[in-house]
Amino acid sequence: KKYASNCHSLGNFKSQDIIKGGNKDEGLMFTTYSTLIAKNRLDQLLTWCDLDSFDGLIMLDECHRCKSIELDGDGNAKKNSSKTSQVVVELQQRLPRARVVYCSATSVSEPKNLGFMSRLGLWGPGTEHKSFNQFIDSIEELGTGAVELSAMHLKRVGALQARQLSYSTCDFELVDVVSSDEFVAVYEQASKIFIDLYTELLKTSKKKTEFWAEHLRFFKFLAIAMKVDCCVDIAKKAIKDGCCCVIGLQSTGEASSSRAANAAGLETGGDSFDQFVSSPAEGLKRLIRDIIAPEHVPAWITAVDNLQLPANALDLLFNRLGGSDAVAELTGRKTRQVLREGKVSFEKRRQNNIEEKNLFQSGEKLIAIVSEAASTGISLQADKRVANQRRRVHITLELPWSADKAIQQLGRTHRSNQSYGPMYKFLLSDIGGEARFASAVARRLASLGALTQGDRRATGSANALGLGNFDLDNENGNKALKKMLSTIRKCSKKTDDSLDVPDHLYVDAIKQIDSYLLRARTSDGWTQGYLPADTAQRSDSIVRFILFRKRFTRQRIIAIDEAIKNGTSPVINVDELKSLGLNFNVICNLWLSDVDVNEKDFPTFGQKRVVPKFLNRMLGLSLPKQKLLTDYFLSYLQVEVKAAKSAGKQTCITTLSGRCVEIVDKPRSFCFGDGKLEVYKVVVDGGMSFEEAFDIYSDELAQSAASGAITTGFYTQQGSRHKFPKVFLIISPDERSDKVVLYRPNTGRKVVTKQYATRNIRWGDWNIVTSDDEIKDLWDTEFELSDIPYTTDYQVGCKGRHETHFVFAGSIIPILNKMLSCIPTFGDEQLFSVVRVEATKKPDQEDTLEVEKFDEIIPSFEDAVENNDIEAGQGVAIEMKTFGSSVLRGSLVRPTSDSTKWIAEFTNMRKLKLSEEQVVKARQLFQEQVALLVDAKVPKVDAMSPLSEATDRISPAASKPVLSGDTDMHELKFEEHHQGTIPDTIIGIVFSSRRGLEDEDGLLLWQSVLRNLALKLLDEGVKPVFAEASIEPTNDQL
Repeated sequence: KKYASNCHSLGNFKSQDIIKGGNKDEGLMFTTYSTLIAKNRLDQLLTWCDLDSFDGLIMLDECHRCKSIELDGDGNAKKNSSKTSQVVVELQQRLPRARVVYCSATSVSEPKNLGFMSRLGLWGPGTEHKSFNQFIDSIEELGTGAVELSAMHLKRVGALQARQLSYSTCDFELVDVVSSDEFVAVYEQASKIFIDLYTELLKTSKKKTEFWAEHLRFFKFLAIAMKVDCCVDIAKKAIKDGCCCVIGLQSTGEASSSRAANAAGLETGGDSFDQFVSSPAEGLKRLIRDIIAPEHVPAWITAVDNLQLPANALDLLFNRLGGSDAVAELTGRKTRQVLREGKVSFEKRRQNNIEEKNLFQSGEKLIAIVSEAASTGISLQADKRVANQRRRVHITLELPWSADKAIQQLGRTHRSNQSYGPMYKFLLSDIGGEARFASAVARRLASLGALTQGDRRATGSANALGLGNFDLDNENGNKALKKMLSTIRKCSKKTDDSLDVPDHLYVDAIKQIDSYLLRARTSDGWTQGYLPADTAQRSDSIVRFILFRKRFTRQRIIAIDEAIKNGTSPVINVDELKSLGLNFNVICNLWLSDVDVNEKDFPTFGQKRVVPKFLNRMLGLSLPKQKLLTDYFLSYLQVEVKAAKSAGKQTCITTLSGRCVEIVDKPRSFCFGDGKLEVYKVVVDGGMSFEEAFDIYSDELAQSAASGAITTGFYTQQGSRHKFPKVFLIISPDERSDKVVLYRPNTGRKVVTKQYATRNIRWGDWNIVTSDDEIKDLWDTEFELSDIPYTTDYQVGCKGRHETHFVFAGSIIPILNKMLSCIPTFGDEQLFSVVRVEATKKPDQEDTLEVEKFDEIIPSFEDAVENNDIEAGQGVAIEMKTFGSSVLRGSLVRPTSDSTKWIAEFTNMRKLKLSEEQVVKARQLFQEQVALLVDAKVPKVDAMSPLSEATDRISPAASKPVLSGDTDMHELKFEEHHQGTIPDTIIGIVFSSRRGLEDEDGLLLWQSVLRNLALKLLDEGVKPVFAEASIEPTNDQL
């Protein structure tokens, strides 16, 4: 290959070469990760860099390849880390003076994957966290909020740039794939085989790990195979409609297909055969041979052959869509099954991925199939530079486990410089457990937003891709699963009445119970308790039911005795047995027992994720059972999500919300060494008008009915010390929820326990009111009286609706641990939380030129005027307000011959048309920035340059301290006047404001933390802002 001058490829040198001399010791050295991890290559690269003097740049492109890493206490990669991550960590350690840039389209989806990014400054010497493991412990202790604070800190100090291509030009569709009758029958038989095989496994001493791994592979394969017909139809229609098609898969199944071919005696390039080889069939047969006694194996193998399992999905798609003449295959496999003239043979792939990509982009092939192996670096979008300008229809046949893999695959057809965005189609089968795969993607995409954007919701990815409703793998999912499994284990009478359970499923369950009871019947009669002597562990659910539902058990004993006497089958009356205790929870016990799901095996404490395991196992049940269990689980999840929303905890970070959220005035700014703390005063109007409450009541009334002692409606409470009744709206809770949502005129939404609400209603303290006029008068009265601060009562126990919070934001990560250590201890009570503030009422501030989207030309401009004071080339600046303020600089460009408007060209390469008024403001802002930079000792020639960007990060020398004669107010020694404007969105920490938390000096908790933090830093020798700025205060300043 030919490279530009001074540009080299490490792979072009022999591994034993010493790359020195000539011009090879300067310029740019390129290497792939696979080359870098080869023997001697790292030392070879380090020799070229010159260990003692190298201070150049290391650009780690596609750095997500290094994410599989674990570090020891010294920051070295452990042996169980991937080779790539080990080498990258060592490279950075051995070149300590090198500059490092981490570049990736997906970044990281979990904090632990940050381990190789040692240059971010989040851990290590001089930081709050001496090691990466300490940093992770701190993140896990604070939860997602700390992740977002870390991302915000990195953006503020200039260590993180996160950009995302807009999905506004893309279309999304979730396509439900309905199973055919033939497929349902195959799935049913396969489920029975695995359940029977598991029964045989329990008779052996073999481990279950391999069994459940093959179980997941098998049913995942079936879930993909059932979508092939739908995928083919969509692809053909796309071609017919003038589009082209890209089909995304995660795996090729080549290894399984090769094993299946070898088992069938077939070789690459050998004889052809009549049908495709089925890889899952071979995997199941291998499991049978390992578990079943040799003399019984043939019968089991015959049962598998009778299933007529489909072939590899990739082979089916490739052949049904036209083969090598029409399909560009971009995968990592070397062989494939090809159908020609009714015969199937194994053949080697002739073209590589680059050649196939070029054929697709040129339009010679209109269908491309992409696997995970080809998802990095391949561009298949409708690029303006390629011949194939058809719109891409991107079909996702197999949802990936990882969010970054999903982004990589989806990003193949959605990239910059494209004529138009793709149309995404996600194929989801009606297999209940498949929600497990979609849930993983949704959870990771949300996490990806927190780590790269400073806002978990910022990517919009999970929702934008239509996957938001499938996010099951989270804290709400864990809670829902725990409650559902507990209800099932107890054979509780409470079930979801909306579930339509066919009688034949009850009949099957009764037959299973009868067969178990028969084992307790001997020639001498029934055993004590009607339990067989060989009670197996997996029958615990049946044992509990037999012991606790004695009327049901006696009825079945009588029916079995009668059947034996008459030589018939036991009579089954489903309705009668339901009256004796049989319900949906009972038969769920039996189903979950078949796939080894026990409540004790599913701990839900801490951060442990258990939903995927449950959904994995559920794949082994028949499709009707899966659907019912999935709906049952989702009903519990809906209750948890609703409760989380009511408590304001749905986004992991609490959002301060109300009728109006206002950030009052500029924040107090403190320069605590490396940390820049800003304390914002936020006032929240938490009240609710009668119109808002009545709308909620009307919406809920249609779907809520009386539930026990609680009915949706308006209630009043007349206390002996109340001047007038307290009024509130209660929403009837779901019977599975232990919480009740109520609304008040002064505090809005509030959550109380169902027990508390029920007791007040039964004792007559809360009385429902049916008169709309009476309720409106009472509500309006309280709403008006509560228009006072939260700290003031308008009657006993009724606070005002305007609550003030003080939010600690800014670059607080460098001082986070010190700050949290300043919080006094009050038992186990959590006295702080990470919050998001989104102002709904902007504070008073000067109008500034504000542009959020630089892709668009500002509309509705006045005609430009000729002004001698405004010349081309002069500096201009605009202000952006997204998570803080920053300034973008640029210069004026002369108008084109056919335009009368001035144009400003900025450092991000965007151009904007500006009116005369906007030009004046942009010039004014530029001059203000120049003055700030000059004050900060920046040379005037550099400060005047319009080609460099300025932000609100001012050096310590430019700080303007705030002074006080009170030496006891230690925090004032670190306080400075705030520079910049007030953002509309803040992420920070807020401390509890409840009464009783004041210190001995009467300081509120947030004031006490601020004071103690200043004292701690002074004790550690951190100099105040005066000492840093070397400024002597004047009398005017004093």
